[in-house]
Amino acid sequence: MEMHRSTIVLPVAMATLVIGLLIGWMRYLEIYGYTLLPLPKLYYIHPHIMIFGFISLVILFERYRGVGVSKSYKNILLLGILSNILAILFLLIGNQVNMVNIVKLGYYLLIIPPSTYIIFLLLNRSLIYRPVFTLHLTSKLLYILGLSVDVVGYSLDRYSYSLLLLSYPTLFILGERLELTRFIAPKKWIEKLIYLNSFLYLLTSLFILVYGGYSYYIGYLLGLSLMALVLTIISLDPTLKIRRNVDIRMGYLSFHLKIGYVLLMLGILIYYIGKIGIPGVNLYDTYVHFFALGFIGMMLVGHGPIILSSLLNIKVRFRYIPTYLLLSGIVVRVAQNLLYTYLPLILSMLFSLLSGILIFLALITFIFNTVLYGAILSRKGRM
Repeated sequence: MEMHRSTIVLPVAMATLVIGLLIGWMRYLEIYGYTLLPLPKLYYIHPHIMIFGFISLVILFERYRGVGVSKSYKNILLLGILSNILAILFLLIGNQVNMVNIVKLGYYLLIIPPSTYIIFLLLNRSLIYRPVFTLHLTSKLLYILGLSVDVVGYSLDRYSYSLLLLSYPTLFILGERLELTRFIAPKKWIEKLIYLNSFLYLLTSLFILVYGGYSYYIGYLLGLSLMALVLTIISLDPTLKIRRNVDIRMGYLSFHLKIGYVLLMLGILIYYIGKIGIPGVNLYDTYVHFFALGFIGMMLVGHGPIILSSLLNIKVRFRYIPTYLLLSGIVVRVAQNLLYTYLPLILSMLFSLLSGILIFLALITFIFNTVLYGAILSRKGRM
């Protein structure tokens, strides 16, 4: 069963992203008494829509369209894609109309996408560079652990829970950096360091679930393991040394990598400061946005044109307008988070409104410079 690469999965993934962004935006505006859309029942599943929905679909789609993937392996991934789409629909509809059984079914279906990817990894393990295999396997197991919090009902502090959710895309992207650049650790001890940190990260995450009452303290170890993995990947990544005036494509990617890594490190730092706590400052949302919009968002914008041009066989433009719009949205959002208790209510609301607008504009300009631009050129070429 072959799926057309541009007519189903990408639009569904983008629709999931837009819905997730809208839910998050409406949640912020409702703090100030404004309800533009009746979505309060969906606020809780906002991170699930973004991580288990949009990001999971993008990862499965990229592998599904990968070069050299056999039909039998495609069918395995296709099962994950279809289950993913159905699960998100169940979560959205079930929560909105208060159908608990539909919501539960949605969460159970979400176990299938990472499971199919794990099967795909195991079947191809001899072809994948082992540190990449380790990071991707760890990320999918973290997906399942994060999902189990809602399926089983574990009780965690919000910092540890959110880091567990964000760890899935973060570790997968770090694995992608190893895979996409095709570099190999120069020394065996560095490979062993990746294995060790991945194991410790997974073990610490498991301890957080089992010993939920101590999740606040165990969360410190989780942050340390992540910091070690990030620093290891940064030290190995050769793309960071490429300049924009030497290679347009790789220079574009290098620019986004540098920003993404910096924002990720800031996110980890604020994660620690936030666990200690500073009165009158919203450090929790600041740390989450540095991870989600900063690192993950910047990596998607940076890798997106290169990956889409290859997967869809289209021409794209390497323009920086989406990047600057996204950065502006992050700055405004973080400023609002940090200064929330000191700003006049109307100004704080305007910051939230402006941040949402900037992020949506970043998304629109990104789509125009990639998928729409490629489609326009393809149509002109056929005339």
